Amino acid sequence: LNLKGLLRDLVIGVFKVIMYPILAFFIRLLIRTCILDELLVDLGQPIRPHIFSVFWLALLLINFVNAPLLGFARYIWLTVIVLIRCTFIHTSFLSEDLCTFDPGYFSFLAMARTQSES
Repeated sequence: LNLKGLLRDLVIGVFKVIMYPILAFFIRLLIRTCILDELLVDLGQPIRPHIFSVFWLALLLINFVNAPLLGFARYIWLTVIVLIRCTFIHTSFLSEDLCTFDPGYFSFLAMARTQSES
């Protein structure tokens, strides 16, 4: 078993997958800040609409490149946040009408009510 070779192949594979969205992010940043904001837009209005529309279309297409990676990253991030937040007893993800279906939160409310009366 060649672990160094496997690790190297894994890193190269991950880099190949992430390279295009990262490149698209920097191109989008360059187009938006340097070209659109500085040269083609003044106070929110396009100065040269015929050139602006070409770059706006490019930004729309670049967003399609970034969308799957950002969607996946958001899914992972929200999963981590939910796993952390579900351990907190003093909050509930359910609305106020449905908090009786959250046994941990409902128990916390019952304990808080009985402790505050004494």
